[in-house]
Amino acid sequence: MGAEAVGSGAAARPVDVVRPVLQHLADAGADLEGEPRRPVPELGVHALGDQLAVLAGDVLAAADARGDDVAVVDLHDRLVALRRAL
Repeated sequence: MGAEAVGSGAAARPVDVVRPVLQHLADAGADLEGEPRRPVPELGVHALGDQLAVLAGDVLAAADARGDDVAVVDLHDRLVALRRAL
């Protein structure tokens, strides 16, 4: 997993660390479902947790439907890296 998953720089704001992860999860979910990629809307910092929960759930559901263990491992790794970065 690359640094882009958790942002860069020690002085990064939490929102700047979370948003790239949100976009990765949205892209992964779209790819798993065979849908086009779309940008994640910026709803404000108070919505980041909800967006993370929804997008992670979407990836899990799509990965489960396809039997894609690689996507589940990637999701886990990114969430662990995000937690450590915050």
